[in-house]
Amino acid sequence: FTAARPRFLTWDNLQSVLFTAAILAMAAAGQTLVVLTGNLDLSVGSIMRVTAYVVFDLTGQAPGLGPWVVPLALTIGVVLGAINGFLVTVLQIPSIVATLGTLSVYRGFVSFYANAKEVTVGELPGWIRGLAAARWLGLSSYVWIAVVLVILVGIALRTLPWGRRMYAYGSNPRAAYFYGLSSGRIVVGAYVGAGAIAALVGLLLGAQVGNINSLLASGIELQVLAAVVIGGGSV
Repeated sequence: FTAARPRFLTWDNLQSVLFTAAILAMAAAGQTLVVLTGNLDLSVGSIMRVTAYVVFDLTGQAPGLGPWVVPLALTIGVVLGAINGFLVTVLQIPSIVATLGTLSVYRGFVSFYANAKEVTVGELPGWIRGLAAARWLGLSSYVWIAVVLVILVGIALRTLPWGRRMYAYGSNPRAAYFYGLSSGRIVVGAYVGAGAIAALVGLLLGAQVGNINSLLASGIELQVLAAVVIGGGSV
């Protein structure tokens, strides 16, 4: 690559690659929760898109919401993730079908809501805009945030009871059922966690991009799933 493109091994290009990898790593951390239960979530990109556009639009219309951007983003992600979990657990729709459907529904919603308009990060709190531009030890702040998030998710899965339940259910759902584990709660919890993380990633990605439209994070779903598989997740 370097012979064909001399800029390939430059620091600027490495920064760009690391930023993209950080976004994928954070989204993959949430997807891992779902994959561990033996399911998939193809609506990750749509959740990111809905969250970024709605939060930025609302803060633009009501600047007083600035301090509440993170709780607002988390609420949106939790609600959308819970819808996915409801479809998979209560309605017993295969996860790939359910989340492929919500991918289109969420995408359609944000397209209708946006009405072909863009929103900017101008009304966001200064600390979020500063975080998007920050460099820590020469690397984008997003790289360090991704490292911390992946470590925290890994620790939680290995040490907290709900994490071990996800492993148990994903390994053998029937045995987990006879052991007394609530499959519905485990799967819904995984989708809620994935939705919350996707929402935060959407907020961070939007803050970095600056101008948000209804196409944000398009096509990221399969990249995130590939990152999970390459990282050792079992689909």
